[in-house]
Amino acid sequence: MPTRGFCAMLALLFMACLSPRAGAAADVSLPEVRGWECGEPRVISFDSVSGSQGFWWERDYRTPEGTRFKATLMGGKGPKYYNQPAHGIESDDGPFGSGGTYETIMVGGYRAVLETHPILGVSLAVNASDAGCVLTLEAGNWTPPGEIIGAAEILLPIAVKK
Repeated sequence: MPTRGFCAMLALLFMACLSPRAGAAADVSLPEVRGWECGEPRVISFDSVSGSQGFWWERDYRTPEGTRFKATLMGGKGPKYYNQPAHGIESDDGPFGSGGTYETIMVGGYRAVLETHPILGVSLAVNASDAGCVLTLEAGNWTPPGEIIGAAEILLPIAVKK
């Protein structure tokens, strides 16, 4: 039977592992945004025997205009950053697809991929590689792409501090 001291130490260790800064870079987070409804942040640290390999932040937001979306911020040694095509590329999912399209754009000075799908909705992945992370915003199919881009332009400078 474990002692009280052992259980208390185990509980403290567990809480430290779940804290929002566990394994996260000090200048990267999904913060509260004034005027927005902000869900509770969920944070996962990618820890291994060789040390911290990165982090995964996730948070639900709703803008004053009513746009709801899920934001995910991933970074560190473990997660790798994708290399998207050059700015200005537009394409679709082909003749056997279900109507999805994508285009490469610039958001907040970073290269990004905007995807729209009539069933799955809209997503925006921003490659903030100089900050060591990727920010992704996902919303339903009723959300205009411009609203997600606008939300990213507000969230990006406070989530990813250069």
